[in-house]
Amino acid sequence: MRAIIAFALALGLVLGGSGAADARLGTLAGSWFAEVSPQAAPPEFPDPPPPFVSILNFGLARTVTETDGALSPNVLVALFPPDLLPPFSGSDGYGSWKRTGRNRFRCSFIKFLFDADGVQIALVTTTLDLRIRRDGTLEGEGSSDFIMGADPDGEVFFNGPVRLEARRLGVRD
Repeated sequence: MRAIIAFALALGLVLGGSGAADARLGTLAGSWFAEVSPQAAPPEFPDPPPPFVSILNFGLARTVTETDGALSPNVLVALFPPDLLPPFSGSDGYGSWKRTGRNRFRCSFIKFLFDADGVQIALVTTTLDLRIRRDGTLEGEGSSDFIMGADPDGEVFFNGPVRLEARRLGVRD
């Protein structure tokens, strides 16, 4: 009986609680609203693309789902010269995460990129090193690899650094 009660209390700590409690426990699981800031990547991008917002969902099974306001199925983005990569749209991102230390994590996710006709032409794989701060917010930095075709292990034709700041999404009263 004691084991069941202890398990229930531990499960409650992992699944529930306030943002402050989650921060103390270093719990990444949950949904986060982020501002993502692409960084300059000379010589291709001496001036970085503009910041955009993203929602990241970290599951208890160490899965990550990401969607953002910059790459959506309904918008064509022209980041590269058309002979390198024509204007494209993007899918949501899917991947995984792991703990790398106290309040520190690493995640990777992949998105499909589509041309104006809806044909999948490239992938973008993003890897982020994340840290939950004492105030319960999340910060991270990493990079996005752009790969032509459909092979996630294919040759990277561009790598762009990114930073993010995020806050946990909670249930509204």
